[in-house]
Amino acid sequence: MSKIKNIHDKFCKHVFSNKQNISIFLDFAIPIKIKKFIDLNKIEIDPSNYIERKWKERFSDLVVKTKTKTNNIDIYILFEHKSMPDNKIFIQLLRYMYLMWENDSENN
Repeated sequence: MSKIKNIHDKFCKHVFSNKQNISIFLDFAIPIKIKKFIDLNKIEIDPSNYIERKWKERFSDLVVKTKTKTNNIDIYILFEHKSMPDNKIFIQLLRYMYLMWENDSENN
């Protein structure tokens, strides 16, 4: 029997590709003081394929977009699964944030 590559990553992507699973997880994981401002009924799953100008394609595990309850402000939540420690995760996260902001500014 052949071994499945990236089984943990595939499992996380599969589980969190369902809006209901994401909503349940966020309802559990986000502190009440913050959750009272977030509308978990407006969850959208972002395709999360961001291409840098250098033409290197970057895939984040999962980006969830939702809104605040009162001001209709966009909130992005990035799920990035790591099976091993990564010393450069902060640089990777900053790059994803920049690419999401750039994508949002070009499309809105």
